[in-house]
Amino acid sequence: MTDLILITTLILVLAQLWLVFMLARLIGQFLAKIRSIGGITLTGLQIGEQVPLFREWNSKREKVILKELLSQNKVLLLFISTTCQTCKSILPELKKVVANLDLKIVVINTAKHSNDDNILEVLPSGIEYIRSPEVMESYDVSRVPYAFMVNQEGILEYHSPLSSFNALWGLLANENRSNDNKIIS
Repeated sequence: MTDLILITTLILVLAQLWLVFMLARLIGQFLAKIRSIGGITLTGLQIGEQVPLFREWNSKREKVILKELLSQNKVLLLFISTTCQTCKSILPELKKVVANLDLKIVVINTAKHSNDDNILEVLPSGIEYIRSPEVMESYDVSRVPYAFMVNQEGILEYHSPLSSFNALWGLLANENRSNDNKIIS
């Protein structure tokens, strides 16, 4: 009799574990669908808020300190992943940004482990490159490529997921035009 109760209890516990697993999976799928809806951005950072500051090692084993970069100029934070094809297509085009706009760029690879050589080959000089899933989490980035523009006071000016380099260039061109208008008025 006790064997039957033990077996029944074990079966019930396994069934409950299976239900919890399936529920967690469904919640994950639901959140992924919400994140994929155009125009909805699930990020904890809002425009006008102070961004989290970070200190991370770059690919040359030098310390990248966001606060120091901000003291020099605005900073574009570009979150990428080594496995993202869109990210790989954007990186070589960053030379246009470096040549035409006066801002610092930090490319943040969100992949925990991968070969950085392919990325470093295509990045123009003057761009900081770091690998940091922790920075991704502190900025609440859930998809890549994703861009954040931070002003010299450390305030988030805008953020957006990117579908191509043209999307990034459009954001930066709007930024440049709004700065020109501020100078004129």
